[in-house]
Amino acid sequence: MREAYHLAEQTIDESDRRDLIAWLETAPWLTQGPLVAEFERRAREHAETSVEEIAAAAKARGVPFTALVTKSNVPSRGIIEAAERRKCDVIFMASHGYRGLTGLLLGSVTQEVLTHSEIPVLVFR
Repeated sequence: MREAYHLAEQTIDESDRRDLIAWLETAPWLTQGPLVAEFERRAREHAETSVEEIAAAAKARGVPFTALVTKSNVPSRGIIEAAERRKCDVIFMASHGYRGLTGLLLGSVTQEVLTHSEIPVLVFR
């Protein structure tokens, strides 16, 4: 997330508004109970901490910045819908760069966003 923000920071004019959308991905193998609640609590806490750090860096540079931490069972759909609601001009994403069998087995949120988004997507790896 930080890498994608830094790429956006270098690419977009200082006067542009920036929205950062952090998503929480649920673990599909967890369906209910206290383990799910704890997983989601920790994921949200981590996302909010990351977003706060990026917001502080943007503020220090005088860059307008809006953050959103959201949860979606289908992360790619959640990212696209949030970007559409915020009327974003571009989606910046980081990629783990998995290839071959690992990429096929793990899937790729970035690939799904690239495939389904009508908003341009810039991928940082």
